Parts: sequence; structure tokens; C-alpha cells
Amino acid sequence: MANIYNQNEYRYQIGRPERPQEENVVIIIDPAIMTVFRRHVYFFAAVFCVLSMIPWIIVSATEYDVGEKCPVHPIVWILIAFTCQTILSCCPQTRYSFPCNWILVLSVVIFLTLFGCYFIYSVIIEALLLSVLIAAVLLVILHLCGAHCPSSVLPNAVCTGCIYLLCFLTLIILAILMLVLGDRIYGLIFATVLFFLVVLMIPFSSQYINGRLQYSPLPDTLGCSLGIFIYFIIMVLCLASFRYYYLYYK
Repeated sequence: MANIYNQNEYRYQIGRPERPQEENVVIIIDPAIMTVFRRHVYFFAAVFCVLSMIPWIIVSATEYDVGEKCPVHPIVWILIAFTCQTILSCCPQTRYSFPCNWILVLSVVIFLTLFGCYFIYSVIIEALLLSVLIAAVLLVILHLCGAHCPSSVLPNAVCTGCIYLLCFLTLIILAILMLVLGDRIYGLIFATVLFFLVVLMIPFSSQYINGRLQYSPLPDTLGCSLGIFIYFIIMVLCLASFRYYYLYYK
């Protein structure tokens, strides 16, 4: 009888916090609803990744220089994508409202894909496919770790937040050094720090998606899918850049 009540209740209420005597927040989520939510998250994330990889593979295979055909600087696309992501993250009324959320999410996907096209043309198709394969395998492994590993061996919110802040400040400093000094070694360090940051964030994101944190993820299907897509895109670009710097310094 309790299960029937929960199934009906969660049509309108996705998470119910209870506060026991210890004041620990417990989120009760119907397992069936959680399973459907995860399927939607990973399905949309896979669609976004495929939609982004198709033009990248075409650009890499044909060696089509997007920068020569499009006079817009690539930094413009990344700034627009960052703006859309910021609006999506900081404005709940747009994050959970159709069609605003879909417009912002698809905008991020499109502009990040355009940004990558400016650089992918210089990557041979074999290296790109290998980068995609490695990124996909890492993404799956890290998500499985976040979903099934004991919480004691996974980074908690405080640890993740501190390391994220440290890496973010480091990336800002490295970006300034790259622009001012023009030394490519800073680009290699930038890609390494960014790759490390993404590897750290994926298990934490997986804990949120799988309902292992003290917050219900159910209203945030598109946000979770977009996060997976962004992590995947960053890993592919970082892995491709590692090959570039390897050949450069070889």
C-alpha cells in the first residue's frame, strides 16, 4: 500500500525530505522513477555527444578549416556557450521551464561544437576517434564509480569544492600566461589541469545523478545531461591536445 501511495505521490512530488532526530536530510525517491530519470539523463547526454561528434569527425576527415571560412573568432562561441550555461545554472525559472531550458541547452551544445570545429580540423581522424573512445570509456568508468563505489572513497562536496576552486584559479592564471607570454608549455599545463578537474568532477556528478547526495536530481534532467556532454567534450579536446603537444615537443 505504501508503494502505491508513493507512486501516486511522486507524480507531483519528486522528493520528500524527512528530518530524523539527528537532523540528517533523507531524500526518499521511488526506485522506478529514479530508473526512468537515469535513462532519460544518459539518453539525452548520448544524443548531445553524437550530435557534436558527427561534425567534428567530418571536419577532421576532410581537414576543413572552419577558421578560414568563418571570420568569427572561436572565443566568441565559447563565451556565448558560457553565458547560456550561466543563465541555465543561476536562474531556476529558466532551468526548469520549457522551452527556455531546451533553447539554452541546445545553444550550449551548438556553440561548443562550433568552438571545437576550429581546432579539430588539425587533428587526424585516427587520433580523434581514439580520443573519443578513451573519453567515452573514462566517462563510463567514472560514472560507475560515482554510482556504486562506497561514499567513503569518493570525494565529498567540501573536498570537491575546494579542489575545484583551486583548479579554477590555476586555469585563470595559466590562461593569462598563455595570452601574455605565448609559450605553448602553458597550454599543455592548462589542458592537464582541466583534464584532472573533469576527472574529479565526474564521480561527484554521478553521485548527484544517482541520488546519492542530499538533493533530489529529478527535476534536472537536462542539466545533468548537459553536464555529461560538457565533461565528454572537454576530455576529447584535452586528449587531442595531448597528442598535439606530444608531436610538438617530440
